[in-house]
Amino acid sequence: ATCRPKKLSPHMRQLMVSGLEQGCEKHQLASDMHMSVETVTRVLRTTPGLQKRWHQARFDLRRATARAEWLRLR
Repeated sequence: ATCRPKKLSPHMRQLMVSGLEQGCEKHQLASDMHMSVETVTRVLRTTPGLQKRWHQARFDLRRATARAEWLRLR
């Protein structure tokens, strides 16, 4: 017998979308929410515009980190 996967509640989905919009890593978000990376990826791919916002947020975080490091070294 196979089990159906648990249904993602609207609240949990919104928390996941918020985390992704802030640029959180998928594996960290999945771990924090006790879900699979596949679930996070599914939400990322099926929410209109989310993947683009996630990539932009991750880019912005990496740029800010690199800029801070450059200023520290300078």
